[in-house]
Amino acid sequence: MNLVIRLGAAMLVTMTGVAVAVPATLPVPRHDTLQDYQDACVAQNGFKTFSAQVSCVKALAAESNMDDPSTRLYLLTADKLLDDVRSNRATVPAARVELQRALIDAQQRQQREHAEIVAIQNAKQEQWQAAQRARQQQAARDEEREDEQRQQIAQQRQREQAQADAQTMAAIQNCVAIARERENALMTSTGSVRANYNMQRGLNLAFGKTPESACQSDPNWFRTIPIAPPPTVTQRSHCDSDQMGGYDCTSQ
Repeated sequence: MNLVIRLGAAMLVTMTGVAVAVPATLPVPRHDTLQDYQDACVAQNGFKTFSAQVSCVKALAAESNMDDPSTRLYLLTADKLLDDVRSNRATVPAARVELQRALIDAQQRQQREHAEIVAIQNAKQEQWQAAQRARQQQAARDEEREDEQRQQIAQQRQREQAQADAQTMAAIQNCVAIARERENALMTSTGSVRANYNMQRGLNLAFGKTPESACQSDPNWFRTIPIAPPPTVTQRSHCDSDQMGGYDCTSQ
């Protein structure tokens, strides 16, 4: 019976009743691949028989937990070839050739599997990147739409403010015009109304209040100016006052 036994510091391989010593310390492969395992398990490292080399490769694979389908198939092939050698169904050189073919097949399967994994990962990465781009583009469109809405709101407010400013300016101009008309009407009138207003007007000027400045603060300021009394008319005349403080008289 052929056994591979690892007893602490030594590994013994028995083949057709002949014990073959195998170094207790496994070689250190360059990488964790089957090719590197085979390259490490050679005669120069103490593995002089086909049986010892197969046992070494299997030990390295077990130590690195390599258990993918391609590796399992390769190791099963190695076991079969080792059995063929022991049963004289194959020579060692022929077994080595077949094991190398099994290694190439395993490598090709692993490469295909790796390529498929990479392709799937690349596809997922591309999908994620596409989704990211879509989100970024949507965010940019949303931001652009919000900017446009903000601009529209700002323009609407500007138009409303311009309209309000125009209305205010028109009210101020109207106030000044009515105030001037009332003042002019009072200047041509007689009596206490004119005297009282002249006193008030003098105080306004002393404090720097003009129709322009007063109407700027209050477009209804003109209402504080009294309307001049109607002019003296004949018994057959009729006078109507207007908003400006003037009178329109007609004969009856």
